[in-house]
Amino acid sequence: MENYQALFLKKTRQTWQSFQMRQTIENDEVYRWLHTLKGTGGTLGLSELSAVSEEKMENLDDNEDARWNIDQLSDFLAPLIRTFQEEESLNTTPVSVKEEAGQGPLLLLVDDDVDFANYIKDQFQEEGYLVLLAPDKKKALEMYHHYHPDCLLVDIFVPDKQDGFYLLNTVSQIAEALVTPVIAITSDTTPETKYEAYRQGASFVLHKPFDIRELKHILSNQLTRKERIQNAITIDELTGVFNRKILDTASDRFFGAYRREGAEFSGVLLDLDHFKAVNDTFGHDRGDKVLKQFAAFLDGQKRPQDMLIRLGGEEFLMVLPNTGKDQAIKAAERWCKNYSEMMLDSLDDMVLTFSAGVSTVTPNTESLDVLLNECDQALAIAKEEGRNRIRTYQRGNEIIRKMPMNIIIVDDDEVMGGFLLNRFQRLELPKYDINVSYYREGESFLKDDWYKRSQKFFIILDVTMPRMNGFEVLTNLRKNFPASDIVVLMLTGSKAEKDVIRALELGADDYLVKPFKVEELLARSRRFIQRIL
Repeated sequence: MENYQALFLKKTRQTWQSFQMRQTIENDEVYRWLHTLKGTGGTLGLSELSAVSEEKMENLDDNEDARWNIDQLSDFLAPLIRTFQEEESLNTTPVSVKEEAGQGPLLLLVDDDVDFANYIKDQFQEEGYLVLLAPDKKKALEMYHHYHPDCLLVDIFVPDKQDGFYLLNTVSQIAEALVTPVIAITSDTTPETKYEAYRQGASFVLHKPFDIRELKHILSNQLTRKERIQNAITIDELTGVFNRKILDTASDRFFGAYRREGAEFSGVLLDLDHFKAVNDTFGHDRGDKVLKQFAAFLDGQKRPQDMLIRLGGEEFLMVLPNTGKDQAIKAAERWCKNYSEMMLDSLDDMVLTFSAGVSTVTPNTESLDVLLNECDQALAIAKEEGRNRIRTYQRGNEIIRKMPMNIIIVDDDEVMGGFLLNRFQRLELPKYDINVSYYREGESFLKDDWYKRSQKFFIILDVTMPRMNGFEVLTNLRKNFPASDIVVLMLTGSKAEKDVIRALELGADDYLVKPFKVEELLARSRRFIQRIL
């Protein structure tokens, strides 16, 4: 950290000296410099410099075409220059912050009051939650289907009561099946509003203003209840087949028979090809219909003694008792052929296929998790070879496969960019092969050949940049690239409601206000990648 502080202070002095050599300085150029001092300075632990810069930003003329002569600018920035000189003369010590650990609940907050939303985010992130904000009904439904939050906090007036009630009614129909708590909040204390919120599906109604401790206890109790109920349910609500909570029971059943009687069994891991394109093109309702149809097809193909389990998303496991490798391969090939014929015979406007990985138990197979991992490796080969095919696990050819994860930083401040690049290159996530890159300009980023199909991208995008700002880059991303592959976290130097709302409306997944603790950014990034991508 100290090296980056020294580099940043050196760059700050160079910028000020360049201003002093000029007759006039553009107002927009001064604003961007103050924006950098506030954001990067605060993030690097130069808190006093950041605070004075923020004060000067607030007093700056809004006229982008205004100009300063150096004498006027020197007078205006005198307190900032003194603070800078003091920081430069001191041995600055970085602030130590405990890094957020684990993966807490995902809370979706639906509210168009950004000040209130920031308060809720600050409070619940301290408790380990990952908090996402949706400012309106449309964004809320989109984020709900995409992120599957553990709990919802909905302001009934977003922006009006009818939108709030519609949202409650729509999400509660899905949330009820998943035992997801939906907490309604409102400043309207009339009994009619309260009763209508309950009628539309709210789990609990809380009136503003409220004690934040009460909300924390309500959510904690509701989430504990949700976990207990879900742990007792082994049937997938969407498809009607078993869910992954049956795996322990399945392991005991099939391994018990194998160890007692030598009853061989096989696993077939099946995955719909290009399923995310279905959601992106036709919507999540159509995607749910496809999953139901696929589960019904597989259920019709299995024998009475077979076990069909939905592991999550578009991935299913078929466990075949008293079945060796060759029999399992033939069964999977038969399903593949039958499914293709069913798709061709249907009047549907989409033709889907699936890939599968097969593995058979041996004396060295320690658990169902091991067998599942072997199936997964075979499935990965089937996907790499072009999809719509069956592959079997070959012992002795084990490959540790990690999912590519591309982290891209777009920020015109080279010190901030280099600092974040260095920190993210040291980020370790067990299941991911992390590649980190940095771009100083939005234009060079978009012109580069950075996007690769079937890979995931976590993009950290600064709002304030010259020529093409972050909003313009974000608009381009959402227009030209699949949203399911890309998460965008915006860095903004302001908590101003208009900036936050605009970022979310344009498709940002989250935002972070400069200055921020880099440990917070790392922790939020880690949890986004593990939880959402």
